[in-house]
Amino acid sequence: MRLKGGASLISRPPSFSTDGKLLLVCTGSSVSIFSVATGLQVSELEGHTGLVTSINVVEYTEAAKSLINHVWTSSLDGTARFWNFTTGALIKTVNVGKPIHSMVIPRHCKSGSKAAYKHDIGLLLVEHKRDTCECQEDEKVSKDSKGGNGHLEIEPGFRVILHNLTSQKPLDGHLVQVSSPHLLICSQLGGLVGLVDNRKIWVWRVSRKGIQSVESFQQVILHHTKTLQALAFDPTETLVAGSDSSGRVLIWKNVGESAYVSPLKDKGKHTKKNSKNGVDLDLNRGVRGDDDAAALSSYHWHSDQVNFLMFSLDGAYLFSGGEEAVFVMWQLETGEKRFLPRLGSSILHFAGSSDASIVSVACADNSIKLINLGTMAVQKSIQGIKPPVSLPKKMKKLDAKAVAFQPGTGNLVLPAKDMSLQFYAIVHDQQSGEVQVTPHNYVSGKERETSSVDGEQTNILPVFITHVVFSRDGSSMATAECCQGEENIGRGSCLKFWRRDLTQSNFILSTRIEDPHNLEISSLVFHPNLNLAVSCCSLGEFKVWTYDEGRQKAASPSSWRCRSVGSYRQKQMLSADFSTDGTLLSISAEELITLWNPFSNGLIHVLGRSSMNAIKFLRFVPSTHYLVVASGGTPPELTVWNLETLSILWSYRIAVEALSVDPRGSHFSILGEADELSEGKGSHRGSQALLTVFDANSPAPLVTWSVRDVEESCMLWLPSSDVNDEGSINDKKQDSDQSYLVLLSRQREYTVFDPLTQKDALEPASKKSFDRVENKGLSTFAKVYGKAVHALPRPERAFLESGGAQPQGKFLNCPSHLISLKSIGFSYIESLLERKTGVAQ
Repeated sequence: MRLKGGASLISRPPSFSTDGKLLLVCTGSSVSIFSVATGLQVSELEGHTGLVTSINVVEYTEAAKSLINHVWTSSLDGTARFWNFTTGALIKTVNVGKPIHSMVIPRHCKSGSKAAYKHDIGLLLVEHKRDTCECQEDEKVSKDSKGGNGHLEIEPGFRVILHNLTSQKPLDGHLVQVSSPHLLICSQLGGLVGLVDNRKIWVWRVSRKGIQSVESFQQVILHHTKTLQALAFDPTETLVAGSDSSGRVLIWKNVGESAYVSPLKDKGKHTKKNSKNGVDLDLNRGVRGDDDAAALSSYHWHSDQVNFLMFSLDGAYLFSGGEEAVFVMWQLETGEKRFLPRLGSSILHFAGSSDASIVSVACADNSIKLINLGTMAVQKSIQGIKPPVSLPKKMKKLDAKAVAFQPGTGNLVLPAKDMSLQFYAIVHDQQSGEVQVTPHNYVSGKERETSSVDGEQTNILPVFITHVVFSRDGSSMATAECCQGEENIGRGSCLKFWRRDLTQSNFILSTRIEDPHNLEISSLVFHPNLNLAVSCCSLGEFKVWTYDEGRQKAASPSSWRCRSVGSYRQKQMLSADFSTDGTLLSISAEELITLWNPFSNGLIHVLGRSSMNAIKFLRFVPSTHYLVVASGGTPPELTVWNLETLSILWSYRIAVEALSVDPRGSHFSILGEADELSEGKGSHRGSQALLTVFDANSPAPLVTWSVRDVEESCMLWLPSSDVNDEGSINDKKQDSDQSYLVLLSRQREYTVFDPLTQKDALEPASKKSFDRVENKGLSTFAKVYGKAVHALPRPERAFLESGGAQPQGKFLNCPSHLISLKSIGFSYIESLLERKTGVAQ
């Protein structure tokens, strides 16, 4: 079994089918097709090998609308493809040879199917890479330019070119070169094409005689004082609307009247004035400089950046939206506005339908909302996996478990920026539920402000969800939240316990504990068999929480209570885990591993290592007596302990960013980099990482893959019983003891596969040998009393004879059960005696 899903729905604007019943959405390297009526995915177009960048639905006559559904798509793989999206058949592939960032196909009329297919001339925004001769010539021109006027011109990196999609041949020349890629916009009738470039808008009118070359376009440039964001043409092609980063909406009237309309000739002379709709073009009311437009009007309601503009089919309304998460409908004649607020996140894209009452908007939370313009309400919502939340740098040392699986359901549980938990069904690739952990309202601007914390620019969010854990049966859930505060003012944490409501298939808050440790929770784990949980803190303590059924029956708001508190030498406790049978609790105390009895809260044993680096991750391997430990610092280490012999089984020098164990076997996986990359010796630090699967019994890696963007990625093991359904069961019977590995990328795309049999599921890594560490651990003496940073000289006899300086009292001031006289007694007594060098006679 192999599943893929969770791609971004908002990388590019969606597009409706000609009948308005289907919505086509760019999802990674494919196009997903959703039903407008149900909001569910009905089919998918697969074939591109790169990110799909545009969708151009072919418009036919009314008679052919319901019979033929064709679409052109472009991609960063350098191809444009022609599909029948009703059957999913690929009809044609056009190889452009350069990554395509945007594509439009202008037309002047809705022709029949044959005519429309014969005249497909596309305008493509492609990457432009200069050759050596061109770079040398540009360098020479730049030097001359710099010497002449002090201005150094930089060659843009993108070009708008023409390509005959029918004959698959490019047309000579290009329309413009720009420095950054933006969307090409085409008017509804196909007579105008535009592009936003910083503070300019490029507008081209297509010749009515057809497109033969770049000379078939007449060009106009509009200028503005601020960075422009969006562009739209009205249906009559007389108005051009643009928006800027300050929230203003600009409308130019009669754009290109002088350039597009051939001047009247009178005895060989051109007329000096043109007029349209009673407007004198020479007045240029509000128009900047020599821009070819009759007038410029400005509308200002938005308080922040406007990301999209679109005119209605009849041109009477203008739609806009941006960072405020408010959809605005402007009536141009009267200036009145209608609003649809609180869409949850900023609005990025817009798509209009042939059904004038339905439109769609793409929001930054990876959702597409279908809006009914009559009622100004969201009719349907298509929700993908919400974007990840990046923790501040100082919180990344926590053993964060913010992504988890809900036991028995196959739901992936992820935190979101709106302080909610998203439950996402990986088999069906759709959202199955949501739990609001903390009440939250989206406020434009404030959440996007940045501050410098420890030299790092971070988004200021009121609260971060750092941990999400479930009990084994899934009946209880615990979440940990942390408030970052400013300069340690307002900093705190909150621990919440939730119980599952079977009647509503949702979780209800059971207990809320404010500041359980007076600092953020570093680790949180449930007991495998009992209603018992353990939380740790970097202040040097851990707490055991138990469930009180009596309080639950009495309808008390606090069903969980703290049973006991423990610590070890005030060391920071950053990670914790229970053994499979729940009889042993292991907690990391900086560089040491402490083993506890979870029922009596008694310390059983302390495991020490030669390394003094703090432990980041600590996990028991089910069905074995092994404990996997990963430490940070320099050098980092991955160590497997045998708890039967209390010794190290094997160890590697690897920087581990994530660690996960197989719940059904002896396997575990790590996500991280080898030490030479982690120390900065690699040329692309952090760009590539290694996903490696081990069997705890052997130091030899079973399989290793290459993974990109390790910082925001995570991985989890999932029992096969949680994902098997009618659509995912193979012909042969699934093994109930089998587990799958789930890799979730930074772009929130996931892959579910069997790492032991499907070794080609990911990009294989080049063969690499890890640095083996010969680590024998610490002596019992060092485990009890710690390891000295610097070796101390042996005391002289004079010091030993001074009675007041004897350290025995303080040296043995510890619980008796921690001292093994058999192992350290002789060494200790020997250190107090003077060794004779001569031989006794």
